[in-house]
Amino acid sequence: MKSKSSLIIVFCLILLAFMSCDKDYLKPNGIAGVWIWVKSEGGFADITLTPATEGISRHLIIDDSYFTVFEDDSIVFQSKYELITKPDAYFETDRYIKFDFGGEEPYIVNKKVLQLFDQCDDCFFHTYIRK
Repeated sequence: MKSKSSLIIVFCLILLAFMSCDKDYLKPNGIAGVWIWVKSEGGFADITLTPATEGISRHLIIDDSYFTVFEDDSIVFQSKYELITKPDAYFETDRYIKFDFGGEEPYIVNKKVLQLFDQCDDCFFHTYIRK
C-alpha cells in the first residue's frame, strides 16, 4: 500500500511539473502571444526608433490564425499567416512569417524577445518583448 501511495505522489508531482511549464516550451514556434514594441533599428542612416522618439505605442497580437499590429490601440495591419522555414544566410534564421497577401518576414523568437526583419537592403529590424 505504501508503494502505491508513493507512486501516486510521484505521478502527481510529474503531472504538476508539466502543467506549470511555460506555454512557449510546449509550442515549437513560440510566436503566439502579445508583443510590445521596444525599438526598430536600421535604415540608411542607421537610426534607432523607440516609442519615446516616435510618440507612439505599438504592439502585436499573434494568435493561431491572425497577425495583428496595433499603433496607439488602433489596428494598422491584420493578416492571416502561416509559419514557414526556408534556408537564408542573410538574416541568420530559417523562420519566416508568410502573410496572406504574399509577403514574408523573417523572425527570431525566444521566450521573451521577438525580432522581425524587413526584407530589403538596409531596412529595419524590429524588437518586441513578450507581455
